[in-house]
Amino acid sequence: MFPEHGFGAFFGGSQTRRTLPGGRQFIVAPFALLKGSTTVSHTSEQARWGPGAFGRAKVWDDGRAMVWVSLTRLRVRSVRFLPGFAWYAMRSNVQARRAAGLVGIELLADRERTFWTMTAWESRAAMLAFMTSGAHKRAMPKLLEWCDEASVAHWEQEDGTLVGWEEADRRMRATGRASKVLHPSAAHAGLGYREPRVRGRR
Repeated sequence: MFPEHGFGAFFGGSQTRRTLPGGRQFIVAPFALLKGSTTVSHTSEQARWGPGAFGRAKVWDDGRAMVWVSLTRLRVRSVRFLPGFAWYAMRSNVQARRAAGLVGIELLADRERTFWTMTAWESRAAMLAFMTSGAHKRAMPKLLEWCDEASVAHWEQEDGTLVGWEEADRRMRATGRASKVLHPSAAHAGLGYREPRVRGRR
């Protein structure tokens, strides 16, 4: 299966406001997550399942939602595939901004035609519903041919505040897995890629 969340917001789009169960709001912009309210930390380790915007979401006993985070790294193997990648990215961007359950998104255009996305969702089900529908679903088979490196990592956390790119890279190497591509590079299987270029970014 290809990386489990969208890459679409790299190319344009306006801000979108999202609300978690409990009323916390976030502004989703195509190149940054701008928190619309203060994030509250929780120390309780007990969670339950309750209603969310899509299906059932894991929530803390005080009613605040657990968030599913999905991190993807893609490297396009040749410049000749970039126009097609950009086309599907723009279409997927529209889909992502309308997706039920989206909490936030961070994007990084890295060196050597490499693109990272980090998305937060109310639940894994919401993420899967986006991934397996619309423009994103149509793009996935093409990315198998277009990319020579692809990997994905997931985790759950207490709120929608996304980690910085250095921490995202650490989590990818520690807990991530390579995704299927048809023309893998030598670094693909072992996640032996260069560290992301994050100068001037989160």
